Amino acid sequence: MEKKTARNFFIWGTVICTAIFIWLTIDTHKTIPERTNTDKLTDEVVAGKRVWHKYNCNGCHTILGIGVYYSPDVTKVYSKRGDIWLKEYLKNPESPDPKRRKMPNQNLSADEITKAIAFLQWVSEIDTNDWPPTPITVAKVTGAPLEETAMILKGKTVYTQNRCDLCHRIGGQGGVIGPDLSKVGTAKVPQWLSQIIKNPISVNPNTQMPAYPHLADDEVQALVSFLSGLK
Repeated sequence: MEKKTARNFFIWGTVICTAIFIWLTIDTHKTIPERTNTDKLTDEVVAGKRVWHKYNCNGCHTILGIGVYYSPDVTKVYSKRGDIWLKEYLKNPESPDPKRRKMPNQNLSADEITKAIAFLQWVSEIDTNDWPPTPITVAKVTGAPLEETAMILKGKTVYTQNRCDLCHRIGGQGGVIGPDLSKVGTAKVPQWLSQIIKNPISVNPNTQMPAYPHLADDEVQALVSFLSGLK
């Protein structure tokens, strides 16, 4: 390569790379506010982040890729678990499953719990390009085809959000007050499952299972799909 050609190659290469770098920088500054919901960064969210650091939650958990991998990633925990589950769990994280890792009770005040949940909700709404990925272990365990996976995962979310694991067990994990649901899909038909979720007393007048009138029809259907796959 001649000296002139090499010089032109270097100059144009530098110009093009610089232009691309500037364009990417401008594009990043334009998209980050939208992807991170900066307009929703309230004082309560900021206070929740302080609670997160006060109790060194990063010492066990990762969030947005930062932290330790001893315990689950919580970047999307709000969207997966919901407000009700998080309130109960942060108030008393002791698990009914003796084999599960024990999260220490930090004795958070009601105000700290509210602020921490606000922070986790804000984080869960950040566009992270679908990271962390949604596990498909439910589909693998139940043998459900891929097109049913979304409904089953939604049902699993309904199950966890309403703390069904406090009374029921699946695969050896959960409470022992209610029946073991590990193979409920074999023992019960979907119509029966739907009825006992909507109105437990109509199926068994002596049941201790509470009704869940707040569940929407699509949530009941998703929960039934999840339970029906447990065989």
